Amino acid sequence: DVIIYTADDRNIHSVSEILQGERSTLTLWFTRNSSHDEDAKLLTSLSNYSLKTPIHSMESFFPVLASNNMYWFPPEEASRFESGFDICSARLHVLGFNILPSGEEFYLSTQQNSSNFLKLLEEPLYLARGDELLEREFVNVLHALQVVQFYHWKTDEVKKASIDVVPLSELQRRKMNCVKVLLVKDLRLAESIFGDISGKCSKMSFDEFRFSDVVSEWEAYSFRLLEEMVISLPYWRTHQSIFSLNKKSTQFAGR
Repeated sequence: DVIIYTADDRNIHSVSEILQGERSTLTLWFTRNSSHDEDAKLLTSLSNYSLKTPIHSMESFFPVLASNNMYWFPPEEASRFESGFDICSARLHVLGFNILPSGEEFYLSTQQNSSNFLKLLEEPLYLARGDELLEREFVNVLHALQVVQFYHWKTDEVKKASIDVVPLSELQRRKMNCVKVLLVKDLRLAESIFGDISGKCSKMSFDEFRFSDVVSEWEAYSFRLLEEMVISLPYWRTHQSIFSLNKKSTQFAGR
């Protein structure tokens, strides 16, 4: 899976624009020359973040969303939200999942501006599949999306176990449909880009998907990656460059 971001007409992003959020989880820099090398700035950002957030804190690996317009496609609609779709919501849709905001109260109307509903994606929410609601609250839509994509990546390694699901109420169903209408305005475009597998998966229940252990597995995996980053950070700062660390490089650096 690749998340594609749009840039300006020169196709250049600057780390100074990226203070927090999902864009600093994984950053791929395509540069024309060394003058656009952003490793040093990214290292400063990562160093500051690691100092502020304890490694054993759950918040240390929960994703934080960037600005809403970073996730809207096509980019020219990212200020009006009159057509297109939110990338996170569309990706969950084609994977067969629906979003239910955790808050009890929000004005239920498809006539609202999509930007109002995009703010709900930054708040805790639930996932539903078919007629079942997963009784597990996610921190935000990016947290939910990462767990779902992790499942599709690691599905054969996740053991089957029981899971807490409840039937959807009619009000919950109406809320989900309202969110989908406003955040995935162009279903055909989303399915043509991400591929439509929702029909293939819609008859499968959460039990069959063995979703119960996926969240815990994702947390353990994310924590391992965080530990690797913390171990690598001193070497990255020394060389002012980001590279894959192995035993040989650590032994060499230690001499």
